Amino acid sequence: MSKRTKVFFCILFCAIVMVFFGIVIFNQLKVGDFQPHIEWARKLGSSGYLWLRANTLFQRLVLVTRDLLPFNFFARISKLAKQIIDIKSYDISALIVTIAAYLVSFIGVVKYFKQSLVLEENKRNTILVYVLGLITLIVGPIILFSYPGRQYIGYINGNPFHNPTYTLMKPFAIFFFIFTINSLYKKVGWKEVLLSGLILFLASIAKPNFTLSFIPSVGFVAIFLNYKRLKELNWKFFIISIVFVSLFALITQYIIMYSGTRGDRVLFSPFTAIMAYLPNVTTIIGSILLSIVFPMLTFIVYWKKVKTQLSLKLTLVNFVISFVISYSFMEQVDMLSLNFLWTIMFATFLLFMESIRIFVQEGILEFQNNNHKIMVKHIILGSVLLLHLVCGILFYFSSLSPISPVRLVS
Repeated sequence: MSKRTKVFFCILFCAIVMVFFGIVIFNQLKVGDFQPHIEWARKLGSSGYLWLRANTLFQRLVLVTRDLLPFNFFARISKLAKQIIDIKSYDISALIVTIAAYLVSFIGVVKYFKQSLVLEENKRNTILVYVLGLITLIVGPIILFSYPGRQYIGYINGNPFHNPTYTLMKPFAIFFFIFTINSLYKKVGWKEVLLSGLILFLASIAKPNFTLSFIPSVGFVAIFLNYKRLKELNWKFFIISIVFVSLFALITQYIIMYSGTRGDRVLFSPFTAIMAYLPNVTTIIGSILLSIVFPMLTFIVYWKKVKTQLSLKLTLVNFVISFVISYSFMEQVDMLSLNFLWTIMFATFLLFMESIRIFVQEGILEFQNNNHKIMVKHIILGSVLLLHLVCGILFYFSSLSPISPVRLVS
């Protein structure tokens, strides 16, 4: 396949991502969590700091984007443009930052599929990888049993649209996951160590939830599950990029958010926060299971073939640790915001990314070894993935409405 064709498909799918997610984010600027974050950007710009706000990367990028955009030029040549800029300059900057985050997330997922799927380089497979990347950013929980009512609360949706800091965390978290897979047992230079540490730090100050669960997961896998490979462990990467950066980021954020008499408090109170919205634990567990049907089935079907893979171990351990963190802890003052649940939401995103990789990789091998015949398990798994995709699209269109589906609890 020619270089020109590669560039064409890259530009085409990047444009699709920007338009597809740009439309829903434009609506979420009004009905999602964006306005409080935009107001904090205004305060940060005027005062230089935010009181009791630790994850300020989104606000800082909004300010930088606003300063870089040629608003002076447009305000000079058009009175209408000046009026729009006076009222909406921060909203425009927030929209650009969020679309850029989706674009980089898409590039990260595509990069992961390209490096992990052994595919012949041709037009069909190039399109396949880009489509898989788009699917990974859309799939959602199976919400048909509560649709069109409850579509978010109780489920674990790795692809919500309403929260700018989660969306901003996602690309950094994806690339750090890739760095970890590529560097944990391989020798890498200082350039890779410092770059990966910077990416983890940026993910942490965008939203610390990924760091809360993934760093303990790496330690557990390296020390316990892969103890026979301790001699192969890249200690430079592990200590500097993972341990040092994560401790620095998390400790400083804890001091900002929870220290002193005026800060919030973290409480150990299993399921208390989520049960403020849902009637019982049975509903919660049922919603969780409906959120991860495809990953569960894929891991069960292909377990013997993939159980030793590092990426799968990290993904599964991360999900278990994130489950404990998400449903065991809560903030005392800000309990109803369910801030610890962001941890398991990204863990679910990784579950889908990994299970889609395994399904495609093993499915293609079986298809080739079975005289190009589709097997029953391929149809079942493909149908379940399609169901998750359909529900993700339903959630997308619900997110275009004046009332965000995030607010619906029944």
